[in-house]
Amino acid sequence: MGEQGERQDKRIAVGRFGRTRGVHGEIYVIPYGSHPERLLELEEAEIELIDGFVTAKITSASLVSDRVVFKIEGYDTPELARTLTNLDLSVTADRLEALPEGEHYAFELEGCKVELADGQQIGELKEVENYPVSDMYLIVRNDGTKFRLPAIKEFVLRIDVQHRKIVIAPPDGLLETQ
Repeated sequence: MGEQGERQDKRIAVGRFGRTRGVHGEIYVIPYGSHPERLLELEEAEIELIDGFVTAKITSASLVSDRVVFKIEGYDTPELARTLTNLDLSVTADRLEALPEGEHYAFELEGCKVELADGQQIGELKEVENYPVSDMYLIVRNDGTKFRLPAIKEFVLRIDVQHRKIVIAPPDGLLETQ
């Protein structure tokens, strides 16, 4: 199967269900990424349960005090909706909206080789961790040790998803201290 087929089949977590809201089974969704309003356009998504994925129909989506709230078909009471708490909400990669120039989904970055501006190979980006101020890149060095790098322009010089390469300029001492 080619790259496009793999992209279509890959499930990407776009958020996690939080606590319930109200008495009609509404539930908050904690979005992954920097554009929570994109979740409002979803009509359905997949929820990963112990025995596999199940498709969930989203009957309403809104922002309440800048927080995403969903109503899922069949989850009409707070008790039923509460069973979704802490479960991820996913879509297949082909259903993701294109991001603006210079922005990337975490799944596009994970597995990319990481190198310094002089071409020195450092390792591989293992995971993109979401934090309120900035994402952090968890990088596994060639020797197996790990370090975290804030995903900011000063430290991330270039991202080439097509060639699976990220060029970084870590702050002085970061590579030596971790």
